[in-house]
Amino acid sequence: MATKNIHFESELGALKAILQSVERKFLEIEKHNKELGCAEKTKPNIDLLNKGKELVEKCSEISPLNFIERRRYSDELTGYKAALLSFCQVELQLEQSSDIKEMLMKLDRLDRISEVVKDWALFSPSLHPVIGPYSALLKCKDEVLIKDRPAAVLLATCRNGTATSPEIQESELDSIPI
Repeated sequence: MATKNIHFESELGALKAILQSVERKFLEIEKHNKELGCAEKTKPNIDLLNKGKELVEKCSEISPLNFIERRRYSDELTGYKAALLSFCQVELQLEQSSDIKEMLMKLDRLDRISEVVKDWALFSPSLHPVIGPYSALLKCKDEVLIKDRPAAVLLATCRNGTATSPEIQESELDSIPI
């Protein structure tokens, strides 16, 4: 009985530390999943996290002199900690593996599509290819231009008189055939 009471404090402290670390990651994953439109994937993570936080809160309120409650919750703390670690080691790795496979499938599809359009310049039917100064781009409002380049794909979108691309500067646009 004395052993469980001694381990109660260390188990509670260890679980608090694990939950703080895991909570940051779970919330980050939840944020990314919401942005990707698959928020339901994180529900089991958040449910498990909330269950742990409730357990820690409950155990933190137990008096150091209440040996019976400490003994009872000591087993619960140990069991929850083992379940949480197992979940992180098994379930999250399986979810990660599934996400990676899904991403690889999408990249493979994208690669096959890019092979079809390789060495082509794609324009909307209403737009004619132009070679000229930056001002020519300004005339193509709301059109998307794609031109294959040796180093990267140039994507110039003209909206409200601007053309943007992470790989290109405005001064470079003056000399690029579009």
